[in-house]
Amino acid sequence: MIAFRVSDEEYQVLEKACLETGTQSISAFAREAVNTMAARCGPQSDTTPSNLDGRVRRIEEALELLTQELKD
Repeated sequence: MIAFRVSDEEYQVLEKACLETGTQSISAFAREAVNTMAARCGPQSDTTPSNLDGRVRRIEEALELLTQELKD
């Protein structure tokens, strides 16, 4: 299980996004977003620290893009 906190404003943006996309819940919306971003990274067999740093950086960038898109 993964949990994260959002501000009241962010929560309202997520609710609106769920309504606009027809997603059943914020949990389902977040799960789909995270799985989509993870799939973009593709399967990686190299788990060296430098490779993991790069993968984490790409996920952080994707989450930032998602946050910005939700605010618009």
